[in-house]
Amino acid sequence: MKKVFICTHINDTHAMAAEVALKGRGHKVVRWIGADIPTRESLSFKFDPHLRAVFRSEGQMHSTDEFDVVWWRRLTPALLPSSIHPGDKVVAEREWEVCFDALENAFRSDVLWINPVAGQRLANDKVRQLVLAKRLGFKVPKTLVSNDIVEISEFINSVPAVVHKMFAPTSWKGSERYARARTTQVTSAHLEQADSLRLCPGIFQERIFKRKEIRATFMGEACISVEIEPKDNDGGVCDWRSIRQEHWKISSCDLPPVVIERCRKMMHLLGIVFGCFDIIIDATGDYVFLEVNQMGQFLWKELDLPDLPMLQMFCDFVASENASVLGLSTHDESFQHVLSTESYREIVDREYPSHVDSKPYILDNQY
Repeated sequence: MKKVFICTHINDTHAMAAEVALKGRGHKVVRWIGADIPTRESLSFKFDPHLRAVFRSEGQMHSTDEFDVVWWRRLTPALLPSSIHPGDKVVAEREWEVCFDALENAFRSDVLWINPVAGQRLANDKVRQLVLAKRLGFKVPKTLVSNDIVEISEFINSVPAVVHKMFAPTSWKGSERYARARTTQVTSAHLEQADSLRLCPGIFQERIFKRKEIRATFMGEACISVEIEPKDNDGGVCDWRSIRQEHWKISSCDLPPVVIERCRKMMHLLGIVFGCFDIIIDATGDYVFLEVNQMGQFLWKELDLPDLPMLQMFCDFVASENASVLGLSTHDESFQHVLSTESYREIVDREYPSHVDSKPYILDNQY
């Protein structure tokens, strides 16, 4: 039996589904939501005789030295009450940030980290990703990272077409709807918004017109990949995530061994054990590296392809600490089945009454 610590945000379907499936195998699971601190929960570090942290989650006390696996999925910062003075708020937020950074040292040295915090920091650097991808033999798009209008203008004029993307998956909640940042084509007309471009650095890349897009999920040594394209594909869609799910055409696929090996080497160099790779097959048949999301979404694949046991494979990975040992479970752990269980409904029902909701401020990307 494993005891699993999941660091996440409120109403995270992936984390809640994994909790139900892992508990169904007899494992113990604690989901910890950083935004619950300091208004709902507490956190203490003790040195008796070794460092450990004790914390409350849904009224129960836990200690970090109890856990065998840490799934560091989505860290939400401490959410301070609006009543605090703005000057004090800045100080308190900084102090909690440092405190949360210390948490990684409070777990036992032998725990399985998904992903190690140091690896997360490296993997979240998209510039580093591109450098490594090129070094490992991937084809990568011509790229400029800049807020300099002259540089951006010269880049736009140097290639046939350019797309813009952000460093981190980002969404905002407006008065009536959510807005999500997607990969979008830009032209010289966008240079008229010079002030906006100067205020925030952007990633500008030559647009690669593609045959297909691939999302490859790696759990240790295991690789589960799918091809994604619009049902009415004319090669004109910049970002498949901007299309409604019912308009996708998705199918399982096998990556060439050389591509799998490059991905594994990149994960090793970044120090991660889990990652979702976005790759394009271009017009010439080359595999073009776009990015790796070290904590990307993966269960949505199973909704489109029920025979692809993403949730079961993830639970195997967590439980065995050996991603080559998959398919061990005798339980019905299909994502769709777990969503229909009473256990899952109970978690959903108590989610908002039990935890602080940080999501109105900023959202994680759905995929």
